[in-house]
Amino acid sequence: MHVKSNQCSRAPRVLLNFLHKVLAFQAVSKHDGMVQFMNQAHLLDRYHQLRELAEDTDAWLESEIGSDLWVDGINVFLTVSAEDFVEGLERFEGNYGFKNHGIVSDILQFQRYCREASADGEFPLYQALAVGMTWLSLQPQINGGYFNLPVQITNHSIALLLSPTYLAVWAHSYNEGIGLYLDLHSTLPTLFRPEHGRIYQNAGSYLEGNHIKFPFQNYFHEIAHILFFHDVYQRVLGSEDECRSYWTHIEACIYGLEEQVLAEMMEVQPDLHAIDDGFGSSKGFEDFISYRFGILGAQEDRSIPKDTVRTYIKRSMQLGEANENIPDNEVKARILASHKLDEERLEELDTYCKSFATALQVHSLWGIKSYQRNSIPAFREVVELLSPDAYCLQKLEESMRPDSWRTLKDLLSKNPFTEICSQTREKNIQVWNWRDTLSRLAEMRGYLANANEPSHDETNQELLEIAKRLAKVIHEEKQKVDPEDQHESQYADMKQEISDSLNRLPNVEVRDHLHNLLSKPYYFVLEPN
Repeated sequence: MHVKSNQCSRAPRVLLNFLHKVLAFQAVSKHDGMVQFMNQAHLLDRYHQLRELAEDTDAWLESEIGSDLWVDGINVFLTVSAEDFVEGLERFEGNYGFKNHGIVSDILQFQRYCREASADGEFPLYQALAVGMTWLSLQPQINGGYFNLPVQITNHSIALLLSPTYLAVWAHSYNEGIGLYLDLHSTLPTLFRPEHGRIYQNAGSYLEGNHIKFPFQNYFHEIAHILFFHDVYQRVLGSEDECRSYWTHIEACIYGLEEQVLAEMMEVQPDLHAIDDGFGSSKGFEDFISYRFGILGAQEDRSIPKDTVRTYIKRSMQLGEANENIPDNEVKARILASHKLDEERLEELDTYCKSFATALQVHSLWGIKSYQRNSIPAFREVVELLSPDAYCLQKLEESMRPDSWRTLKDLLSKNPFTEICSQTREKNIQVWNWRDTLSRLAEMRGYLANANEPSHDETNQELLEIAKRLAKVIHEEKQKVDPEDQHESQYADMKQEISDSLNRLPNVEVRDHLHNLLSKPYYFVLEPN
């Protein structure tokens, strides 16, 4: 971790008297449905709070806001004086300004400011970041509410300020009700269940301290899995080999989106701690990291296109050896045919990137157990009560062509910068609760069917009837615009009905196992985990 020394050696200037010159603006928050009024004096006061906190590194890193703004935040606030902050704020208000349409439109203005300021050098960029970070620190919906626990996403704000892709995926995942689940004490491995609307993180995935901290690139990786592909992971998409190729390719595509975020941040400023912290910390792959940074940080006239490494990773993940080998199949052939590199380029990439790509090939093993689970008739019967999600299938098909997502509108297939809305998020969280329960019913039925005990048949049939009614509820809830007022009681009643059915199982161990699946989020009875 590198904290820069105070670089403020600029000539003194007169600090404007903001109590006499107040330029009021409105910041519209759709999170709480209220219009928040702020002025320059309010922002300057907040700047002073952050500046004072940044002077104590340990206190900053253990604070709530410091857990987000992290090391780059320290560098920014120790470098930018109050006079510099005033100058930066006036430049923002004069050249960009608040759109007053919502928080996303305002962040887009800050992104423009940061990109154009960076062209004038590091210090003007720091001024822009100081203004943007200060404003974001006053927006309660930005951080802290995307897990089951109070968790701060480190470097979240700077990623929002510098990466259009990160902003677009965050905004859409917010409205879709997507989140992550963190168990601070679980010894289980990470539980990959995008179909639940969440992915379960274990104790090794976060940073300890007064405030729980989760890395921004990991957060982005997981929410992108859910946003674009959540429905395809429990479906039978073809043969076992074809499914393995699909699922492995999705992982490579998510890696590609991570790299897009990295490229966008490096275009603004390659010398950021967030970049090293988020994308340069893979121990044992230093040659790969250096090579990748060299490509992404180069000028546009460099002979190697910036998406070259992504193409290489997508190819290489289909070409594992031994247990990680995916037998030849039509899906694999399509991926290799559409992601070609010439022999000379492949030789160079192998030199720097092969070890990293080889490490990623382990993802192909997940598909073996996933296919086995998805193919259990009792499991599949529940999953197929819901029609395949058309959006996920569209994204899967598009992912097979490397030129499909040239713009963010192509990637999202809609306005990439939709405004966030807490009411929409709440409604979709309710739908995810129902979908989570339906997926657990599928897992229960698959588990009972695999046991092949006649005493389970009656319960398994009861669970299917409950699942049929639940599928109808999900279909109806998805059509609604507003959250359901009676959701909590209806949800509790449905879970109680499932519990009553499980209580009729004669085997106590089996009964307890399935009760745990119903009541404990971080739990599974069928692999893969």
